[in-house]
Amino acid sequence: MSIFDRLDRMASATIDRTFGAAATCIPMRATPNGRPSRDPERGEILIKGAVLDEMPKAFVDIDGRTTAPVSGMSYELSVDRHRNPEVAQIRQKDKIVMDDARLFTVDSVRPDGKARIVLVLSRS
Repeated sequence: MSIFDRLDRMASATIDRTFGAAATCIPMRATPNGRPSRDPERGEILIKGAVLDEMPKAFVDIDGRTTAPVSGMSYELSVDRHRNPEVAQIRQKDKIVMDDARLFTVDSVRPDGKARIVLVLSRS
């Protein structure tokens, strides 16, 4: 393991200890035109040490070149992939329940460096 991998893991652990919260992922299954329902093939995923970031959203990209003013919040949940390896099973449309009972829907899943995965969320 390189020194950069170790430093990345150390920083990730410190972030989780300082700013972390617990969350539960409820897997959902949806068809393109149907309502999402619970996925019986996947079980709930407990996420420990997730960091929820709430940012005000000022503009939204409509078609790649124009923006429209919007008021609202943008939510991102950052999870350490080494401490929570099952986070790789999370898919779009899954539900996330934070430890304070706030409910979110996963809009997208993207890697964030080597140690973390970011879940882009919207309020449910």
